[in-house]
Amino acid sequence: MIYNLKYLKSYILICLVMTSFFGYSQNKYKNKQRSGYWVTYYDETRAKPQVKGKYKNGRQVGKWYHYTPNGDIEKKEIYKRKKVKVTYYYPSGEVLRKGNAKLILLDTLYRFYFTGEWKCYTIKGELSKMEYYEMGEIKNVVLFKTTDTPQFNDSLVKVIKGLYNDFYKWNDSITYITRNYGKATWQYQRIKKIEAANDSSIFSRMDLIIKKFGYPSKEMVGEEHTTLFFIISSYGIEIKDKYYDLIVAAGQKGILDKKDVSFFVDKVKIAHKLPQVYGTQFAYTNNYEMLYYPIEDINTVNIKRKEVGLEDLKISELKFIKY
Repeated sequence: MIYNLKYLKSYILICLVMTSFFGYSQNKYKNKQRSGYWVTYYDETRAKPQVKGKYKNGRQVGKWYHYTPNGDIEKKEIYKRKKVKVTYYYPSGEVLRKGNAKLILLDTLYRFYFTGEWKCYTIKGELSKMEYYEMGEIKNVVLFKTTDTPQFNDSLVKVIKGLYNDFYKWNDSITYITRNYGKATWQYQRIKKIEAANDSSIFSRMDLIIKKFGYPSKEMVGEEHTTLFFIISSYGIEIKDKYYDLIVAAGQKGILDKKDVSFFVDKVKIAHKLPQVYGTQFAYTNNYEMLYYPIEDINTVNIKRKEVGLEDLKISELKFIKY
């Protein structure tokens, strides 16, 4: 028994030494650069791997795996020169999102950024979203209907995006003609007629949308749910008046941000020289003194502001413009 105990102790010691040796040999340097197979761990006992992969001449190559502290795979990267294919996973192992990235050297540091098309999936494996990146910045998002988003209408999204694009369609031309020809010219009159026809088309299509769907919710059109509000807010008081009740109702239903709607409401009020509701509108005198436009009910204005997420006004310090 004594002999066996000594043998067992020796065997355990050899195993520990070998484990230490191979653990160290995984993470080694060659010519002062990381080389070969590398593993980093969450814990000192090396029971929970964090990242696994291979280096060549100090650069990541081939497949790299990232794990959560629970041992689930979180991300897989496949390095091929400066290009990287990346896949993220749900904790249960299904693909969350995947796409491409690039690795470029800036001075002595490498920058890793998303590029091109990225696909996002539900946990059921359905394509839910396409994201488009340029130099790490997201430039566009396209959503898709899934079993989790049955109200989503991708055809309606395309129509609303078309409205947005048409809204800016002639801006550059108007700016160019104004700068180079002036407003008192036939060129300016012509471009304004084109712009007026474009505006008419925008609002005709918008009216059809509203007639069929009401104000489109985020569940229906994703991030495009703010587009109609933006377009309406950018036009004059006649357009704001036309869609005033629609915008207020969308705010009350939670489709639009209540704070944004409060600014819209106050702008319409003061455009008609009526007292504002939420106290969001003010102006400065030539001496940089802040003067508020009249407020409908000064005693309840802070209650109303709180309801839409605005900070309290210091009522006693307010100075007002007189109509």
